[in-house]
Amino acid sequence: MQRPIVTLLTDFGTSDSYVAEVKAVLLTWQPSVVIVDITHQVSPYDVEEAAFHLLRSYAWFPKHTYHLAVVDPGVGTARKNLYIRTRDYHFIGPDNGVLLWAVRACERNENRKAHVAEIPVPRGTKPTFHGRDVFAPFLGRGIANFGVANTPELYHGLTPVAHLEGKEFPRHLEHSDELIGQIVSSDHFGNLITSIPVGEAVSASAEIGTLRDRINFAPNYLSIPRGKVGLIRGSHGYWEIACATGSAASLLRTKKGDRVILYPERKNSDLSTDG
Repeated sequence: MQRPIVTLLTDFGTSDSYVAEVKAVLLTWQPSVVIVDITHQVSPYDVEEAAFHLLRSYAWFPKHTYHLAVVDPGVGTARKNLYIRTRDYHFIGPDNGVLLWAVRACERNENRKAHVAEIPVPRGTKPTFHGRDVFAPFLGRGIANFGVANTPELYHGLTPVAHLEGKEFPRHLEHSDELIGQIVSSDHFGNLITSIPVGEAVSASAEIGTLRDRINFAPNYLSIPRGKVGLIRGSHGYWEIACATGSAASLLRTKKGDRVILYPERKNSDLSTDG
């Protein structure tokens, strides 16, 4: 029998006991649960950074995985606590956009709307740590009672939610010979990930922010000349700007939201589509 899998994604860091306390509650309810840390190094309060981590990672997990994401600057306010069930996955977290991008991707991939409901806050709950005191008990109790099957029992009895809060994933604009998007994230290596999907372009060049120099396509990281940046087909399906054995973010001094213009070279008809 498949053991239940829960992923954790937070801005808690690892120098305090917060992550361990959430895990302790989950394990108390279900000692056999497999807990996987996506990351706890999200920049404090950065909901969109967390949303991107969840978007790029959720689908690599087995079906029926429970994804718990807690980046929650509004904890203790009137914002809702959510349980979201799609055909293949479960998502738990605050209604502030942290779950939004992954849920929208699920809806597109599954061609069906997600079931969204509000998790009630138990009376007397402290207003500062819903990850431990609301989300983990709800999830642990649900797994203990219903296991890993994607059944509707966990959803029943909750109040449905019609609208998800938060900013949608930034759409890119398409013109005749260019795509206009933005930087949505930078990773540990300083690679700048754009909002522009790789699509069917075999190669491309790009301009970023106010920099005038064109960034050329590179088939891999080490093909980029030392001290320069190149445009890479990113492993998660988005174009990214990288610096070989260096940080493109530091070299270009860019930030999230900076505009990117991409000039794609379309695939020839005799080339197969990249999977």
